[in-house]
Amino acid sequence: MNQSGDLLPFSEVVPASAQFGAPERSSILTQRKRVRVVPQTGANYGTSGSSASGGGNQQIQFLIADAGGMLDLSSVVINYNVQTSTASSATHTMDDGHPFMTIQILCNGQLLENVQMGPKLANAEMALAGSKTYYQTAGSFQGWSLLNNDLVTQIPSTSVATFCGATAWGFVAGNQPSEAKRTSRAAAAVFNQQIGAQKSIPLGLMCGFGRLKQYLPLQLVGEISIVLITGSPQEVCFTTDSVTAGDYALQSVNCTYEVVVPDARYAAVLQKVAMEDPVGLTMPYESSIVSTGAAIAASASALTQYDLIVSRATNHLLRAAVVQVPTVASGLIGFPSQSCFGHAGVYSVQFRENDMPPMMMAY
Repeated sequence: MNQSGDLLPFSEVVPASAQFGAPERSSILTQRKRVRVVPQTGANYGTSGSSASGGGNQQIQFLIADAGGMLDLSSVVINYNVQTSTASSATHTMDDGHPFMTIQILCNGQLLENVQMGPKLANAEMALAGSKTYYQTAGSFQGWSLLNNDLVTQIPSTSVATFCGATAWGFVAGNQPSEAKRTSRAAAAVFNQQIGAQKSIPLGLMCGFGRLKQYLPLQLVGEISIVLITGSPQEVCFTTDSVTAGDYALQSVNCTYEVVVPDARYAAVLQKVAMEDPVGLTMPYESSIVSTGAAIAASASALTQYDLIVSRATNHLLRAAVVQVPTVASGLIGFPSQSCFGHAGVYSVQFRENDMPPMMMAY
């Protein structure tokens, strides 16, 4: 009988640094390049300085096109510098997420995405699918920082620190002053002459189209247009003091993305499939729709039913989320209405799909 060790093959392990084999290569993709474009509508929105203003209700439009490449949607990033005003003793900063209330994606003029109330969608997805580790690291450079006490440099007053803790995770009132200092910074050499705080948010955190897994062949589908509309200061700014005035400005707005160039033979195969195959090229992506319902009146004695209807022509529903914001504070700059969602004492929730039986969650 053979010993058990004799049945196993013996192989020598060579460290990677000592291997000198031929490098791997792809015969389908020939190169990858990163591109930076500025909006067709300009790079600056509003007036910067101590009285920064005019950044709200602005339309920003990017155009992405390439003659022979494929767009990697996971690499699309929107970069901008945001500066908040310090006039009239205002000490406000931006709410979590991004300041773009409307997000539209068009492919050769055809509307693919039309997200309304974009910051609420981004914050809801971050709360449902994000992690604390991501929020405290990469997320804080992308627009999420009000919960991150690692960024605190301005310690609150003694009374506030005594009762709430000066640097606690999730303590928005304690973290907000430091964020306000960063967003209100004036241009200086140490900041490369850039105003405020720089934010770089991937398109995938703004809408589902940015999470498309396949490369998008721009030479076949045409140009991609990204249209963003900024929110008013009351919608996207936030402060903890008694000052109700506030404004902001955006500067150095640009979009960076990566284009993968395929081999000419592979490009010809893609074009043949797109033109001759009855099915064509299939590229599924997530598409979100945000709808608002009527204001729910609080009542301890009488329960009232409120219906929120969301309509989308699709057979594949991935998820549904309901968030609630107090109507009294939604229009105030002193409340983070884009990121602060409450339970609101709902008695029960039902989800209905057409005429299917309801799914109920009672609280």
